[in-house]
Amino acid sequence: MRAVGRPVIAALVVLAAVLATSATRADARQASEIVRLDDIGSGARQTWVLLPSEDPPSCLVVFLHGAADPTPSRVLGWLDHLVLGEECALVFPRYQLRASTPIAALSGLRAGLSTGIQHVRRARYGFEARRSPASLRTVVVGIGLGGSLAFSYAANARRWGLPVPAAIDSIFPSTGDIPGGGATSASIPRRTRVLVQVGDENRSAAAGLRAYLAPHPASNKRFQTIRSRAGLKAVETAPLQTTDAAVNTFWSALDALIDRSG
Repeated sequence: MRAVGRPVIAALVVLAAVLATSATRADARQASEIVRLDDIGSGARQTWVLLPSEDPPSCLVVFLHGAADPTPSRVLGWLDHLVLGEECALVFPRYQLRASTPIAALSGLRAGLSTGIQHVRRARYGFEARRSPASLRTVVVGIGLGGSLAFSYAANARRWGLPVPAAIDSIFPSTGDIPGGGATSASIPRRTRVLVQVGDENRSAAAGLRAYLAPHPASNKRFQTIRSRAGLKAVETAPLQTTDAAVNTFWSALDALIDRSG
């Protein structure tokens, strides 16, 4: 694992400009000299894929956004770090439109992930146009609603024909069940590592997940309470920040999970 660093401002400015002007059709652009950002599809199926330019990735991160925050613009620094620091390909599905129902969001998630992961598998890297490994170690991270949907993906990945995640990082998961494939209908694989981070002001939000994960091996799950302190208020928007406190709390935890899942 490379050291966690602050975002490269020049690269992020370019990435932000790409997102601001991105078309809804498939579109590949160079985000910086070492990160490529591809915008694929439209509507709820729109998906952003971030790829290293030179070397094939050694892992895949699926990043699931919180409710009503369906573009990667607020987490560009984190995504940039995951591609550069952890050498991962990254898939960020939109999955949600303004009037999406939970079932429609789940359908968009499945379609966006399928398209994004196929795009990663077809990509070429460097002068020699190398492919990524046929099977990439996969980690899914989600915030809020995405933190709940991460379990829907993990529980259904094999049936959907998608990579079964080696690890789940669920950050401030939303309450309630996800219809059509959430925690009430299937279990996640027992070998999948799980980290659930909840804020000290809303620890009850994870009560349903604690019950759902009760049969999961104790050695493969951890619940962590994030406490508010100077520089960090333990609310759903905290992972979107790039303060030292936020980076050390959320970025470092995900880095460690990626490293342990190898």
